[in-house]
Amino acid sequence: MDQGARAPVVLIVDEDGESRATMSTILAPDGFEIVEADSAHNALATLNQKSPDVVILDFTMKGVNGIELAEKVKQRLPNTPIISVTEQRDTRVLVQAVRRGIYDYLLKPINASDLRLSISQALEEKRLKDELSLLKGKLEERTSLFVRMGNSDKVHALVRLLEKIAPPPSPF
Repeated sequence: MDQGARAPVVLIVDEDGESRATMSTILAPDGFEIVEADSAHNALATLNQKSPDVVILDFTMKGVNGIELAEKVKQRLPNTPIISVTEQRDTRVLVQAVRRGIYDYLLKPINASDLRLSISQALEEKRLKDELSLLKGKLEERTSLFVRMGNSDKVHALVRLLEKIAPPPSPF
């Protein structure tokens, strides 16, 4: 992790306090900021205060099930990967979860290496999605400017001249 960058925020949603503590203990040495929620309600409230980079959630919670919670998280934070942890070994449930946008699923008891690898890959995917969103915004902004300026030969000549003399765009 870059020293100047903020620590990635990992939201762990699980009714089982021991399970949350185990995952927190596994992830603590990696420098993550860990936020815990013991219910779907508390997880949604947490999203009003924090914007997690990754959400880890148990699919077998009372009240709102994991798939419903995942959909609500995706509505608010579409680029945030969700990793499901579950004791269920029902393939149909897992396939449904992946079809609804779950990035990965891990079976309990959690394997530390699998959890770290899944989070690492999820963070990279989030970084790429965020970068793509930024680039799409810049492209739309540029296209909008061309539409307002018009489509004459003089405008095209001006744009070519500006592209030659303008400094290259910053990647940040």
